[in-house]
This record gives sequence, C-alpha cells and structure tokens, in this order.
Amino acid sequence: MVTYAILGVDFGTTTAMSLVDLCGNLMFYSSRRNGGIKFIVSTASSIAVPVIVAVDVLKPPRLSKRIASFFNAVLVKPDHNLLLREKISLARGYKYSNDHERDAIASAFYAYKRYRRLFDKIGHDDVSHEIKKRIIKGESHSIHQAIIDLKQ
Repeated sequence: MVTYAILGVDFGTTTAMSLVDLCGNLMFYSSRRNGGIKFIVSTASSIAVPVIVAVDVLKPPRLSKRIASFFNAVLVKPDHNLLLREKISLARGYKYSNDHERDAIASAFYAYKRYRRLFDKIGHDDVSHEIKKRIIKGESHSIHQAIIDLKQ
C-alpha cells in the first residue's frame, strides 16, 4: 500500500525536511548541511509519496516549487510568514535538533491543520488515504466523487 504524506521543507545553508502522514502522525524528519533538492527528493521518496509540499513563509522559495512539481504535489503556504511562537507550538513535543528541523515540522503540521476537517470527515482507514490524495490533488472534487472514481 502506498503511504501518502505532507512534506515540510525548510531551506538555507542547512536544508531540513519532515514527513507527516495524512492522519497527522510525524513519520520522519531530518536536516543536512548543503542538503538541497537531491537530499529531500531521495529521502522523501524512500519513505512516502508526498501529495503536499509545505513551507512556513508566504513567499515560497523556488526550490519548494520545484520539489512540489517533481512530486506533482500541491504547494501549501501560510497566509503570513509563520511566527516563531507558531512554529514552536506546531512542533511542540518533538525532539528536533535545530531550528530548520523545527520549521520543517511546523510547515507540515500547518498544512495538515489546513486539511484536518476534511481528513477527519473522510476517516483514517486504508481506502481513505487514496480519497484524501484525490481530493488534495484535484483529481476528484468531492468525497462522493472520489469513492466513485476508486470503484471504477
């Protein structure tokens, strides 16, 4: 079974990434100095299929757009640059090693929160993840349509 996820990214001299599944569980996070796109794409691909790429700033870095394009994923950005207190709150409870990992985790959970009502409405069983993916990516325009599409 395919595992779909939200990929949180943070770029800088140190590149960080996180993966949150569509049930809101943190699956993985890591950072690497001079990591870049190759680090994120190869690491994320080995764990899950990102359907959302999330950033913590209103104006997404060009690299985040390239990663979203590579995965054919939706790019989710906040309506404002996330404040430090918001990032700390979103990443609370996780033992991240640096600010970049915290920001990548916060980005992914911010995106998850944007979709949470829809995700809870759909449910959290194996079939529901495919339904969530179809709605996120615009392949189906409603839960009902996604279910019909899956049966075909």
